[in-house]
Amino acid sequence: MRILRVPMKRSRFGWVDLFLGNRFLIPVSERGLDEAGRAANLAAGETLLDLKCGNGAAAVFWAQTFHVYARGIAGTAEFVTSAQEHADRSPARSRLRFFHDDPAHAAGQGPVDVLVLLRGGTPRPVFLRPGGRIIQGRFVFDTEAPPELRTVFFDEPQADGDVSWSRAATPLEWERFLDPVERALRVHRRGLKRDEDESPIARAAEQMVTAFRAHGSHVSYELAVIVP
Repeated sequence: MRILRVPMKRSRFGWVDLFLGNRFLIPVSERGLDEAGRAANLAAGETLLDLKCGNGAAAVFWAQTFHVYARGIAGTAEFVTSAQEHADRSPARSRLRFFHDDPAHAAGQGPVDVLVLLRGGTPRPVFLRPGGRIIQGRFVFDTEAPPELRTVFFDEPQADGDVSWSRAATPLEWERFLDPVERALRVHRRGLKRDEDESPIARAAEQMVTAFRAHGSHVSYELAVIVP
C-alpha cells in the first residue's frame, strides 16, 4: 500500500503577532526611553531617525514626549503598517513618518540630530549632523555566555564615540519583554490546524525564550547615549 504524504501548510504567524502584547519589542520600558531621551538632550524641533524601528512605538514615544520629528525604517511591510497605525493614533502624527527597509531613502531626506539603533545594526555617520548623538540598545554578554545565547540575541559592537550615559534593563523589563512572547506562542499553538506547520518565527521565538530562561544571567540589554 502506498502512503501519500500531504505537505503541511506553513502558519501565517508573523512578527507583529509574536510581539502583539509587547509595546517596544525589546526589554525596555517608557521609563528607560524617557531617561535615554533626556540623556541625549532631545529637544523640540530636532530630527530623529530610528533604524530597524520595529512597530514604531519608540519613535512615537519620543515624538510625543520630546516633540521631535521622527522617521523610522522598518524591516518588513507588516511592521510599517503597524508603525503607521501607532502614528495615526498619536497626537504627534504630523511629526512621524515610516518607511520599509530603505536606508538610502532616509539618507536622501538629509542628516538628523539623533540616530537610534535599538535592535542591532551599524551606525552610519552619514545620517548625523555635526554634534549629533546616537541612542544605541544592544545585548551585552559576559565571558561565560553559551553560543546558543549569542545566536538568538543579536551581538553588536558598541558605536564609536564617547558614552555619555548608559542603563541596563531591569528584571521587570525583561519579564515584560518575555511574558507576552510566551503568551503569543501558546495562543499560536492552540490555534494551529491539523494541516498547519508551526511558523518559523514561532520556532525562533521559542529558542530565544528557552535560551534566556536557561542562561539569562549571562546577558543584559543596555541602552547608551553615544557622542561620535
